[in-house]
Amino acid sequence: MTQRRSLYAIAASAGVALALLAGSGVAQARSDVSWSIGVGVPGVVVGAGGGYAPPPVYYAPPPRPVYYA
Repeated sequence: MTQRRSLYAIAASAGVALALLAGSGVAQARSDVSWSIGVGVPGVVVGAGGGYAPPPVYYAPPPRPVYYA
């Protein structure tokens, strides 16, 4: 009986998947329709530890303009 139930579950899952795949083409028929699947967990964050920030960069001021009369 368990084997029959698991076979039924697999067949039902395959049928639902087939129906979703068949319907996805119709849902995407227009160019302004989009869909996405999101997972609400944060991504992997790797922090850089304990280092000093680089010093600011200083540039020499431009030379004064020279006017010829």
